[in-house]
Amino acid sequence: MTQIKKSTELLKAASPSDLSSIVGVSATGQLLSATADQVRSALMQGIDLGCIMDGVFVIYWPKNSDRTFMVKPHEWTALQNAGQTAIGVVVISGSKPLIVAPTEASELLWSSAGIKGGAVMTTNRLEAIADNGGKRNTEAIIAAGTTTAVTNTADYAPGFCSLYSRANADGNGIAAGNWWLPSVGELLTIFANRSRINYCLSLIHGATLLTDDIYWASTEYTNSDAWFINMRNGDVNRYSTKYNRLCSVRPISELLQ
Repeated sequence: MTQIKKSTELLKAASPSDLSSIVGVSATGQLLSATADQVRSALMQGIDLGCIMDGVFVIYWPKNSDRTFMVKPHEWTALQNAGQTAIGVVVISGSKPLIVAPTEASELLWSSAGIKGGAVMTTNRLEAIADNGGKRNTEAIIAAGTTTAVTNTADYAPGFCSLYSRANADGNGIAAGNWWLPSVGELLTIFANRSRINYCLSLIHGATLLTDDIYWASTEYTNSDAWFINMRNGDVNRYSTKYNRLCSVRPISELLQ
């Protein structure tokens, strides 16, 4: 189509969500109407999406396959339209790829009472930040749960993550027991890549975006308290207490094969 010039007076849109057309001016001075898709296509010319989104991928388990595959975000929509199901979003930071679940829970307690989960417990903020052992933490917390200090049901952060599962139509995916409550260090990796993760999540049917909420970590502060991260500003702090503070919870996993 004829090249559209930028014009703040003629550029009209109610909001990005209901943008259907844009009015512009052609090189000859004629008014033109372009669809949002046409404008996006023109703006993206010459931009390497693969480079911009380095380090984040949509992971899926193809039908009739024995393993997972990863693709760049801009390649996912066509696969999804062909019937594939996303297992999550992979973030590769250093040597440890993490799989971020497509959905989460909000307003969950950490446990029903004070408990030492047997995971990493520290009152030192730098030691908490260095903790990248969410899988080990969660397994220990679940094992330490009792009838009076419950941790293993979906009503509590560790249990919700441990019971989480994601599979395709064939039943292949990452089953319960292979997801965990992120440690402080793992949550910081998610925070550092939040915008790119959310872009990937926005492409996955039924997925929910990471919010500005406070997210529980599996790293413990004391028997009564656990660490958290504020996803809005990256604040790493401890919440008192595990059994009366409601926070968001996002399960994570790892590449299994």
